[in-house]
Amino acid sequence: MRLYAVVVVDYGTEVRVYPITILQYHIVINDVVAGNLYSIAYSPVSGIYRVFSGQVKNEKLIFGHTGNLYKNTDLLVDFQNDTLWSIESGQALVGVMAGAPLDMIDLKIMNYASAI
Repeated sequence: MRLYAVVVVDYGTEVRVYPITILQYHIVINDVVAGNLYSIAYSPVSGIYRVFSGQVKNEKLIFGHTGNLYKNTDLLVDFQNDTLWSIESGQALVGVMAGAPLDMIDLKIMNYASAI
């Protein structure tokens, strides 16, 4: 039996499970939980997993992967402002939101059988 690894996030109102194999292909997953945007991101180069709130300065953001690196970590881009964000720090690096931080949400990595 193969054990599949997942990222588990407790949003307070709901618990969600995201397969790591999906993150390895797509790098970022945008999700809506109780009307709030969240992004689950993975940097294959550095092996970092992060969950961010998708709301910054009262603006809702949807993220995508740029295919670029900064300090050996993948960069995200928000489609609303074309701002570049570090997966590692959650900080806006370049663009109109430069310097703004993303709120990080705690996550757990475990096998699927333990998560359900």
